[in-house]
Amino acid sequence: QATWSLANLFGSRLASAAPMAARCAWEDDAWDQQGSILGEMQRLPVWSYAGKADTRAVSWRDLWWLADQRGHETKASETTISTEHGVKATVYTWNSDLSLSLLEGTPTDHCIWDAVLHCEAAFGLFNRMLLARCGSPPSIDATDARFPALSNGNGSNGSNGS
Repeated sequence: QATWSLANLFGSRLASAAPMAARCAWEDDAWDQQGSILGEMQRLPVWSYAGKADTRAVSWRDLWWLADQRGHETKASETTISTEHGVKATVYTWNSDLSLSLLEGTPTDHCIWDAVLHCEAAFGLFNRMLLARCGSPPSIDATDARFPALSNGNGSNGSNGS
């Protein structure tokens, strides 16, 4: 859920997001904030991964909403991939920047990240992340209240200038 939360709050400052076995935990007033959430997530590549039987880790409604808001059909194309370790995945793709992979054959229905992170040949996550990387990340204003760790309480970033 942390990946989704970061994407909702700071997605315009991220190069991509790859939620693993997690759905977004929306606040009670999320629909009132959908404009700001969409502003953060409009261009953010999101490649989500979950166990096929881990139904608590997927919210189709969220992915359909995001696809629709980005101007894509809500029905995704469907492909199947297999790894050399016996893991299979059904991959639902709305476009190159929005997909959901549902895995089968992992040790548990929830713990799917090892299969994704250790099988670049099948999932290609690191290559996609590398291609999405920002050439020049946006600067962060040290007085931005959303980043309290940057401030030492007096509005400076804690640097002593040396």
